[in-house]
Amino acid sequence: MRITNLSDKNPSKGRATPTPGTTATRALTNVSASSSRTAQSLLGPRGISIVGMRDDQSILDVVVEIPKGSRNKYEWDPERRIYKLDRRLFSATTYPADYGFIPHTLAEDGDALDAMVLLEDPTFPGCWIPDARPVGVLWMEDEKGHDAKIICVLDTDPNWVDLRTIEDFPSHIMSEIEHFFDVYKMLEPNKSSSTQGHEGRDAAWREIEASRKRAEA
Repeated sequence: MRITNLSDKNPSKGRATPTPGTTATRALTNVSASSSRTAQSLLGPRGISIVGMRDDQSILDVVVEIPKGSRNKYEWDPERRIYKLDRRLFSATTYPADYGFIPHTLAEDGDALDAMVLLEDPTFPGCWIPDARPVGVLWMEDEKGHDAKIICVLDTDPNWVDLRTIEDFPSHIMSEIEHFFDVYKMLEPNKSSSTQGHEGRDAAWREIEASRKRAEA
């Protein structure tokens, strides 16, 4: 984890973290405003910005927008600096995992790289997960184009300790995830989604690194 002074931070490099003000976001404090979610920071003691990047190539940070089991789709609003309810899914289905994004990335759709964290219990919008371990990537497309989603587990959860890549998982886990993303936009006008298969840990890290390079460009 890298620590920098606030004076060194460039607000134009990405979207800031939430400010306190709602129950869901009290744990996070905004550092700067931005129009995208490609950069995230936490405000630590005495005005030190704790930036969500690390040198460790096994775990990373994920910011949760939508908790597991929710039919509501929450999003971070960079203009108002709050989490907002974007919409309720039209289809009678719920998110199969905590869903959010990886800070300091830029996916092909112009937003931060999407990520899911498989947890036994859901967290909440605005929760920062500092020890998410990528195990695979789901390839898919929606009405905006390519929309890859990184699949992670909680590295500190002993239930996942022996499962290093998505190929180690029971096949039903990915079947459930793929089914959700095939149907969750089905009833919404002018929206579409389709899965294009999935790959394991190495492919996930290649996609993460490519998205980090886009964010730095």
